[in-house]
Amino acid sequence: VDYEEKNKCCGFHVELQAPKTAAILTGNALIGAIDQNADWMVTPCPLCHLKLDTQYEHAGHAVGRDTKIPVLHMQQMVGLALGCTPEELGLQHHVSDVNFI
Repeated sequence: VDYEEKNKCCGFHVELQAPKTAAILTGNALIGAIDQNADWMVTPCPLCHLKLDTQYEHAGHAVGRDTKIPVLHMQQMVGLALGCTPEELGLQHHVSDVNFI
């Protein structure tokens, strides 16, 4: 899905200095995908994956919207495509709901 925020900062790097700004950046990234009817997100960046997967509720409060969407790391997506099980990829440790797999 193509959306404006797909290449913008997720907010991870400003979390300690400006947590509200970080939450807004995270929320905007999630909302961008949700508004384009994405079923889930994949990111190649481990820091974005951590931020988007674990902070979606806080981000939702910051932007006043539901930002719940499953988030995978690109390596997990490749693993699924190659036939790895969700358990082998550690999907049970996600905060976002990845039970769609």
